[in-house]
Amino acid sequence: MCMLNQREGAEKILFDLINKGVSEGDCAVMLAGLRGIAMDGVNLGSTYCAPYTRARCLPLRHYLHESDEATKENNDKYVAMLDDIVASAATNTYNSSSNSNPVRCWEGAKRLALDCVTDIESYKTRLAEFLKPYIMRTIPAVISILKSIYQYYPADSVRVTSIADILHTWESEVEAGTFATPVNPTHTLWVWQALSAHYMRVGNFAKAAEYVDKAIAHTPTMEQLYLLKAKICRRESKLLEAAELAEKARVMDLQDRYLNVKATKYWLRVGDVERAENVFQLFLKASQNPNDAYLTAYETQCTWFERELGDAFFNPSASY
Repeated sequence: MCMLNQREGAEKILFDLINKGVSEGDCAVMLAGLRGIAMDGVNLGSTYCAPYTRARCLPLRHYLHESDEATKENNDKYVAMLDDIVASAATNTYNSSSNSNPVRCWEGAKRLALDCVTDIESYKTRLAEFLKPYIMRTIPAVISILKSIYQYYPADSVRVTSIADILHTWESEVEAGTFATPVNPTHTLWVWQALSAHYMRVGNFAKAAEYVDKAIAHTPTMEQLYLLKAKICRRESKLLEAAELAEKARVMDLQDRYLNVKATKYWLRVGDVERAENVFQLFLKASQNPNDAYLTAYETQCTWFERELGDAFFNPSASY
């Protein structure tokens, strides 16, 4: 239908696919093409943007081109398209087979809009609406999901500081018991965790450490908090302390492979190759030579370990 220029029918199919969770990003790029929204600088200002390339599903960021009205107009059209995607899931406007397939909202549409919305007040409203469910559902990766917003800090400080403003407001609301009903004591934990991750990303390590310490005091059994503190120490070049914290997090949940990987990397970066190899092999089947971690990594095509191991051997303080 795209090739035949049957826009209405093509849009209906694309909305249907997005709401079913089928290649949402690719469908969004094609939908942008149908609406003449440029997804790169080459097609900006043209009436048609070829939707069949595997382009990233994000147009030019408006705050890189403050005086470029064409870019702002393009991004406004893109945000309107994303709003239509969200609305289609809520109203079944475009879903042609909702009886047999559950309709769901593509959260990525809400997230992409934060990178492109041109009005700051609208951005703040959207940001709060996007963040709150993550705090309510206790999802610790919320700040990582927003990492592209931090990419242009401090040049784009307004957007970044808005994250801290919202979190500090929620911190006060949680203390007052007005953040949510019913009151959940874990909300305090996740707001502090998010604030710590935020301050780490903007380079305020003292504030980041302050909030992660508050969170640890609140819930000392949460292993993710020790890993967050390890990341803060690493950015401060406190490599040994970071490795010890990552190891503490790993020991708290021996079945978590992610924690195993992070502990391995941190021991390699501090130069303790032998300990890193022992931790690394806990989740892997040993090679023909059980004591050869490099051979195990080679056989399993674990390239991140090979790269980190090579870097560790360049470390003059490495023990192996």
